[in-house]
Amino acid sequence: MVVVFAEIVVRPGQSEPFVTACRRGFDHVMAVPGCKSVRLTKDLTDPDRFHVIAEWESLDALHNGFYGSGAFTRWRNEVSEYFAELPLVEHTVDVD
Repeated sequence: MVVVFAEIVVRPGQSEPFVTACRRGFDHVMAVPGCKSVRLTKDLTDPDRFHVIAEWESLDALHNGFYGSGAFTRWRNEVSEYFAELPLVEHTVDVD
């Protein structure tokens, strides 16, 4: 399984509309075959910092199924207007 962590900092005062847009955008992500889950967390000390955590069946499902599809474009179109900076994205795997 591949786990993606995306740290997203939004512009001040844009947290609530970002959360709404993110929830809409998750519909696009979850529609991609191979996406097992996706969730949003909010930093306890910085109200403008969020983390998207997504689990994928494989690297191929993530790269070819999501990044290589219109679903990624639709996701970014929903949320990117709220970004204060480009997200920091990490791709990880579980350690056995």
